[in-house]
Amino acid sequence: MSPLKALVTGASSGVGMATARLVHARGGSVALVARRADVLAELAAELGPRAFAFPCDVSDPAAVARTVAAAHAALG
Repeated sequence: MSPLKALVTGASSGVGMATARLVHARGGSVALVARRADVLAELAAELGPRAFAFPCDVSDPAAVARTVAAAHAALG
């Protein structure tokens, strides 16, 4: 089985942040996606090297495409 990897939207608060923390706590790598870059950076710093911050407004299809490509590259 491959290691757990997840792209989590809404990772700057609430259920998204809780999901990101859970994935990380279970040994997974996580791409943190939300509009609030400052909060994402803080969360990524807290979680460590398996967490990657990707500020993105998911209502923008081009931004989503760029973010998914960058997350795929980061997570492998």
